[in-house]
Amino acid sequence: MELHYENLNYLCRTCAKWIGKRQYSLTNNLKTIIEQVFLVKFEEIENIHPKNICHKCYCTINNANKRRTTTSLSLYTNWQPHSINCATCQMAENVRHGTVFTRSLLKKSKLIKKIYISCKYKKCWTIAMFNSIKENILPIHNLNIGIDISELQNELNPFLELCLCCKCNKIPQMPVTLKSCEHLFCFLCLVEEMKNKYIDETFCPKCNKKIYIDDMVTSKKTNSLLQMLTLVCNLCKQKFNALKEYEIFKTHKSLCHNELLLSTSLLTSSSNSKKSINDIFEINKDSDIPQELEEAALHIIKQKMAKSGQKKLNLKVEDLDQ
Repeated sequence: MELHYENLNYLCRTCAKWIGKRQYSLTNNLKTIIEQVFLVKFEEIENIHPKNICHKCYCTINNANKRRTTTSLSLYTNWQPHSINCATCQMAENVRHGTVFTRSLLKKSKLIKKIYISCKYKKCWTIAMFNSIKENILPIHNLNIGIDISELQNELNPFLELCLCCKCNKIPQMPVTLKSCEHLFCFLCLVEEMKNKYIDETFCPKCNKKIYIDDMVTSKKTNSLLQMLTLVCNLCKQKFNALKEYEIFKTHKSLCHNELLLSTSLLTSSSNSKKSINDIFEINKDSDIPQELEEAALHIIKQKMAKSGQKKLNLKVEDLDQ
């Protein structure tokens, strides 16, 4: 393990190559810049990720941030904890023995020069382009937890397939529709597919049609279909709006489930033998009331008061000594 920690000091956090003599520590400001350039959430775990970046990556990231452009530099994310066949230790050992090309050799290679000359006049997607597209897209929902697609598969949602992202197969938070093929994507899914690519070499992930700058728009028809998605409780058949009332639906579903468990347990107990609630839930006077029993009882009381229209409810309580 000590050798693994020592090997992390030889590698760059961004490109996973030899860090060199000029290295820079990862400050909070630098982490924010890396997130803006690569459009990812930057994570840092001790004893897994290196703590410094090389001079080349430092200059490239800062220049891309100032000019608001993308970069061909890719962020290495396959960092793993130490194991028997540790990839981090193997990379550091290869750097030490000289089996990996250093940047000075890569710059002098003819292959890199040919690629640079051929791609010199091609235009890449920039951060400014993505930000201008993002300004015209309105978020449909702000749910931290994704909506379960299996809960939406009912008769009230016949156009559910048209409301799913073609890449991640989920309800998009920021839906983007392509004009040429009318395929729906999440904004972040589409950006992940397009970044670090040339505009002339960008195609739709679904149908492989060419994507232009003006193709990514917000479709009013798609947004209306998304806002019409409906959830139905399987027990009481109550309907909820999927985007606006999803958290209410989750709470209602748990209450209905607890009420069903309570009613079925009472029916089975009454059919077999006369048992009290204390016997069913195995509680006595000194024990605490289970949360499921308390929520189900409160739900039943509210329903009875709503049906009777009275503010008071008379209950028949028997066997208080039990």
